[in-house]
Amino acid sequence: MNQRNRFAQIRFPQGARLMPADSPYDRQLLFEEAELCARRYGNARIEIERDMLHVQRAAAGAHLFCAGCAQQPAVTFAIGTRRWCQRCAQQVLHTSPMVADAAAPELATRIGPSTVRRRRPWAVATNA
Repeated sequence: MNQRNRFAQIRFPQGARLMPADSPYDRQLLFEEAELCARRYGNARIEIERDMLHVQRAAAGAHLFCAGCAQQPAVTFAIGTRRWCQRCAQQVLHTSPMVADAAAPELATRIGPSTVRRRRPWAVATNA
């Protein structure tokens, strides 16, 4: 079996969660959990390998539209300078990073080597 074992980290003001990100089902759960964290804490961040998304609850009265479908989501997923709804953000991230970078370099925010923290997967901090 040739499984890649990708993990993603959701960071939010009260701590962090480590979740698998191998299959489309895993990524669906990851995005749903990040949306719940953003609704509860106001914002969150997803880090999958070198990709980073900022997840924010829309402020009352804010008129933010998804860059893909033009809907007004209650929670936005920012990739680079664009904001996406959950469904469109998942579609953007499901493409290969090489393809996404070649097609539209502003869609992916890369974490530089100096900002990547080397952590053991089981040592994720949670502040209660």
